[in-house]
Amino acid sequence: MMRLHNGIVSSIIQGDPAATTAMLRAAVDDHLEASGGDARVFAALMAKQIEAGARVHIVTLRALATRLDRPVDEVHETLAAAAIEKLAGS
Repeated sequence: MMRLHNGIVSSIIQGDPAATTAMLRAAVDDHLEASGGDARVFAALMAKQIEAGARVHIVTLRALATRLDRPVDEVHETLAAAAIEKLAGS
């Protein structure tokens, strides 16, 4: 799941929406197959995918905070505000 998350981030950074879509579809298909059609199992697998993304985000925040010599929560707040601003302008 971590590898998939990193691949999706890379495809977004590279501006390759087709690759992003393909990876997202593959993840959903894999989870659908693994769940055997059980909606609860599918939801649990998707939740694990989201958790994996959050864990990658936390590792990134910690590394960035160390380099900037700032607290992690401050870096997180700054990046979250910038993301909200960027998305609002999209």
